[in-house]
Amino acid sequence: MRVWNTRRIEFICMVIIAGMLAALFLFKSPLHPWICSDTGTDSSVFRTIAFMMSKGFMPYRDSFDHKGPLLYILNWFGNDFLACGGGIWTLEWLFLMGTIILMYKTARIICQIFPAVIINLMAISLLFNYFQGGNLTEEYAMLFIAIAIYIFVDYLRNDRVTKLRLVVCGASFSGILLLRPNMIAIWVVMCITIFSQLVISKNWKKLWEFSRYFLMGVILILLPIIVWLIVNHALQDCWKDYIVFNKSYIGKMSQESLWKARWDTVYYFFNTRICKVALAGMAFCTI
Repeated sequence: MRVWNTRRIEFICMVIIAGMLAALFLFKSPLHPWICSDTGTDSSVFRTIAFMMSKGFMPYRDSFDHKGPLLYILNWFGNDFLACGGGIWTLEWLFLMGTIILMYKTARIICQIFPAVIINLMAISLLFNYFQGGNLTEEYAMLFIAIAIYIFVDYLRNDRVTKLRLVVCGASFSGILLLRPNMIAIWVVMCITIFSQLVISKNWKKLWEFSRYFLMGVILILLPIIVWLIVNHALQDCWKDYIVFNKSYIGKMSQESLWKARWDTVYYFFNTRICKVALAGMAFCTI
């Protein structure tokens, strides 16, 4: 009973602190209801399309942008169904708070409370370099990625998995597909790893169960949005804008430019002070 109470207290404290950290950080967002300043170009486009949706128009069919449909749905939901003037900011806060909680829970699988807190604070501090005004695909994608990492790590380290977790992992995969498909690396790597393990051990029953419930989660999110696009005669336009245009957009860049951009991104990330401290800490802990 004492262990259960300790865990419950830790979880409650984690939720409260995560909510406070997310709220404090998101004072950087121009969509904060107390700030209400001008947003960046991309965020303004997403909000405009969401406003058009509230008037009966459809993304892709009646407007042009090449981001995923879930981004416009989130902006529409924030504008129309949450607090007036701060709906999208509320979504930003919920998504960031959820990300922080899952980052902490993932760290707790591996280490004790104090190191987990330090790891979380160091990881969150990197957001100051990458936030760029918020309401962008990466901000929402972080939650789906954090969900998947937590589920995968807990399974690979503790062999802990449930049917609900498999469905949630599949649903988070769909969320990324509907936001930005080039961010699915965690699912590709982890699914191949687990698939290989199960094939080598010839555990066909578990492989079938994992595949079935994961696909159920994928369909749970993906199918309703596809049906919504079909019913409103926007699926073909979505394919052209979201898939074909993005492929042609990337195709115009030379391989040399692509590799340079990737290298610059990696170099910029590893050159941050926080990352250097984290790497030094990892090296120290392994000695």
